[in-house]
Amino acid sequence: MARGPYKTSPTNTRLRLRQVRDAAGLTQTDLAELVDKDTSTISKWERGEQNFSVLDLLRVADALKCPPAALIENGDGLSDDERGLIIHLRTNPIHKKILLSTLDTLIETVPPVAAE
Repeated sequence: MARGPYKTSPTNTRLRLRQVRDAAGLTQTDLAELVDKDTSTISKWERGEQNFSVLDLLRVADALKCPPAALIENGDGLSDDERGLIIHLRTNPIHKKILLSTLDTLIETVPPVAAE
């Protein structure tokens, strides 16, 4: 009987570690020192070759000053487009102000839904 692969990488535990680490301006060595791990461990986590514990996830999130969900692919439930929009609004305060004022106007003008 044929056997399946011995080592698989579950898609629900993929980290976005490299993207968040790069955005924080840290090297793998910097992060490894902050979380008391080897640089090779950080590299394996980024490539999805080694599992990580919840405690490791919390330590990395603390070191990168981000919520743990930001490190997990689709952990926040947002699509890439939605995440991109949020990043854009955070880096462009004028656009954020315009969008929020527009949303306030839309909320005020939405007719109430009749109860059935």
